[in-house]
Amino acid sequence: METHPSKYRYEIWTRAGSCTIELAFVNNNAAHINIASDGMGSHMFSCLHQSLSKNHGFLRVIKIDDIETGEEIYAEPFVEYGEDIYGLYLSVSGFEVPEVEIVFEYIKLQQSEMHMSGDRTLDNMRFKGSAEWIDTFDMFLFLLPLTNVPEESVVHNLISGIDKIKLTSTD
Repeated sequence: METHPSKYRYEIWTRAGSCTIELAFVNNNAAHINIASDGMGSHMFSCLHQSLSKNHGFLRVIKIDDIETGEEIYAEPFVEYGEDIYGLYLSVSGFEVPEVEIVFEYIKLQQSEMHMSGDRTLDNMRFKGSAEWIDTFDMFLFLLPLTNVPEESVVHNLISGIDKIKLTSTD
């Protein structure tokens, strides 16, 4: 399935800090997720991209770099599963689960929708003028449940911050 390079963005700020997440589909097989957060620093996820349709696909994280230090904080363990990320996900019960694997699923919407935070505290902060985010979104990004990153690790905190976010198209 051919895709055209495109970019999506999530952004939120509060009086305590801000977080920006950018997803860029580089070509048919690759994507990058960049995170800049006051609390977590700046990181770049390098991903393999598998498109299942025009509006649906998977991103398998192969590497995470700390942009500020240049340190690689995650590298996917070598697993031979061909090019079918989705097929691996569905059939993994028949295989030994890799030590750590990070796969996101995305769904692009047909049209932009209103972005409500779903968090009463954030909604109240926005009403009072102490929080803000982009008003609409065009894509959901979900972390697949097979991910088994140790809790309390930097990588776990980063991917938890990306799970279930709503991004808007910047093209």
